[in-house]
Amino acid sequence: MAAVTHAFQKDTNNLHHRQLIFFPILQKLVHDDAHSGHYFMIVLNLRNERFELIDSLRTLGDPKLAECCNKVLSGIKFLWNIYYDDSDYAIDDYELVDIAVPKQTNIHDCGFHMLLHAQYWDGRYVYTFNEKDVSNIRKIWTYNWLNYEENDAEWQNILNLT
Repeated sequence: MAAVTHAFQKDTNNLHHRQLIFFPILQKLVHDDAHSGHYFMIVLNLRNERFELIDSLRTLGDPKLAECCNKVLSGIKFLWNIYYDDSDYAIDDYELVDIAVPKQTNIHDCGFHMLLHAQYWDGRYVYTFNEKDVSNIRKIWTYNWLNYEENDAEWQNILNLT
């Protein structure tokens, strides 16, 4: 909660000057199973005056998803009213729109889908890809992450590639 509250502080992030604000969410799906989670994203789109749901597995017709979204939206609106009460954006009446994104065909790629949509979502156009593309995109991302100029780990040694 402290990290979320800190992210809303006006003097730090000036969220009211942004067009899109991304809220990645990991929802626990099975109560007693710490490893059963699902990643999805809610976007506060100030330009289009709405919240946007980006979920690669479900739609708002899913009761657990709808309940989780309502809780998250309540928290966002509460913090917005505390830190941005004098903003030109009154988000209390913003509706949640379900963005039609490509759906995953398995139960384990939700994080990948969320990251891909976070990278490309501009509030207008959905990045489309096929499940057969996932393997190649993973390889490209892994290569880019390992070869990032500020990544100073000895990955070849760690992965026993030398």
